[in-house]
Amino acid sequence: MIKLTKQINLSNTTEDLYNYFDESSLFSSLLNDALDISKIKGKQIIFTDDSNGEFRPIEGWGTNVAVDAYEIDVSKGRAQNLVAVDSSSISIAETEEGGIYAVKGGAYVIKNGEVMLRKLGPLAVYIGLSNIKMIESIIGSKLGYGIVIDKQLALKFVRNVVENMLFKMLINEIESGIALVDGSLKDPPFFLGRLSPRYLMEKHKDKISFIGISKGTSIKALKAFYSSFFDNKKKFVNITDLVYSIAKNEFGDKYLVKLDETSIVLRADIYHKDPNECFASLIKSDKLVKGYPESLIGAHLLSLFVSSEVQGIKALVAQNASKVLLEENMRKFLLGYVR
Repeated sequence: MIKLTKQINLSNTTEDLYNYFDESSLFSSLLNDALDISKIKGKQIIFTDDSNGEFRPIEGWGTNVAVDAYEIDVSKGRAQNLVAVDSSSISIAETEEGGIYAVKGGAYVIKNGEVMLRKLGPLAVYIGLSNIKMIESIIGSKLGYGIVIDKQLALKFVRNVVENMLFKMLINEIESGIALVDGSLKDPPFFLGRLSPRYLMEKHKDKISFIGISKGTSIKALKAFYSSFFDNKKKFVNITDLVYSIAKNEFGDKYLVKLDETSIVLRADIYHKDPNECFASLIKSDKLVKGYPESLIGAHLLSLFVSSEVQGIKALVAQNASKVLLEENMRKFLLGYVR
């Protein structure tokens, strides 16, 4: 344990930080590396912010990476039935022992060339200590308490249940073809039994090509590959080994892919099928909007909550509650306008 013998004083200068930590070689080494701004000399940068979304250089990083990029042979694909699914969940209210959430799923279906829209919800869901046994019977583990006390885990739980219920119904409806998931193919932090993505995909893999599409990636090492895609060719790169060396709970095969002549590179996961055939069939089955499947855009829009739905659920919850308490925002109360 390192004992700090000096009081920390806020400072705007790197020099004062060096003086404070001069007794520790560990901290000195850290500061030498972390605070030396001269280390960016000769490096390309892109400014970012903390908003949602991913920033990319318009013309790529310009770094050539030795990687095998395969051009998509569109002639190897065929138009097929297709379903794309997305979901969203929001927090509605809290009780002394749990929370009330709303969840909604949307799906864009193409069957025999005809487009159909499907929606599940919005549904109001209560998760608390009083029904924790029911929750644990679904997930088959002792993670129920975690879902009750962790709002983000609860939101993920209800979203996963509804999305996979909708997913299961619709892959049975189209019988064969392509199923698109928004995001990478990965196991949720809780087991969902026969509603788990891996179980559904393994059961239907002979007739359904499962593809997970991500608009960006949090794995910085993958961004160096983007420069391989700045031409007019539709192509893909296999990144399976790299992803598995970094990420957890992933399954399926991993790719970066460009589906049209734009410069939009997507992360695509495929559940153990030929990538060229899957990408070629997706191009022939779905319309692309700026290089992104229109079906996923439609599913996303269907899964979004509109204000009337939120107000309706709140009214329903208020009618069933014994009392609606007055609330206050503790952050705003303590900090005022300080963000």
